[in-house]
Amino acid sequence: MNHRAPGGLITGVNVDNYNGRVTGTVQVEAVQEATGARFTQGMALVKEDGEWRVCQ
Repeated sequence: MNHRAPGGLITGVNVDNYNGRVTGTVQVEAVQEATGARFTQGMALVKEDGEWRVCQ
C-alpha cells in the first residue's frame, strides 16, 4: 500500500524496537521538478516522547 506525503509517495515503511528504542525507515518516491526525474529517498526516523522525528 502506498500513501501520499508532501512532495512524494511513501512506498515502504520499516519499524524496529531495540531495547525500548523505537526507530524506523521510510522510503519516499518523488519527482524532481526541474528535470522530471524520479528518485527514491530513504529517511531514518526515531520515536521520541511519542512522536516520530527525522534523524539528523
